[in-house]
Amino acid sequence: MEKKVYTCLQWRYNHLEGDEVRSLFLLCGCLSYYGDISMDQMLRYATGLNFFDRIDSLEGAINKLVTLVKILKASSLFLDGPEDDGDGYGVGASRLLFMVGDHKSVRMHDLVRDVARIIASKDPHPFKAVEDVPSDQDWTD
Repeated sequence: MEKKVYTCLQWRYNHLEGDEVRSLFLLCGCLSYYGDISMDQMLRYATGLNFFDRIDSLEGAINKLVTLVKILKASSLFLDGPEDDGDGYGVGASRLLFMVGDHKSVRMHDLVRDVARIIASKDPHPFKAVEDVPSDQDWTD
C-alpha cells in the first residue's frame, strides 16, 4: 500500500470525533473479510464489546449504531452495502432488526479495511485483527 493512501486514511481516522466511532471503525475492519458487514453483526459485536455502556435498551443501541454508521459514511470510510437479493444468504440480508433499506449493511473498501487492521494492531483497543487462529493444541497448557 502506498504511503500516501495510508497517510490519508490515517488522517481521516484521527479526525473522527469520539472513541465510539473510532472503535466501531476498527471493529468493522476486523470483521470485514470481503468488504460487507451486516448491521445485525455489528450490533452483536458492539454490544458484546460493551460499546453501548450507557444505553440500556435495544432500540437505543440500534439508534446509536445507525448514528455511528452515518458518521463513518459521511467521512467516506463506509459505503452503502449491497441490496438484499432476497435469497437470505447475502450479508445484505439482515436477519431481524434492520429492515429499513439503507440500514441493512455497510461496505468497506479493501484499502480502508487494510488500514483499519493496521491501526487496530497498533491502537490500544480491546480487539486485534488476527489472521491465523491457533489450533486446539496451541490452547493447552
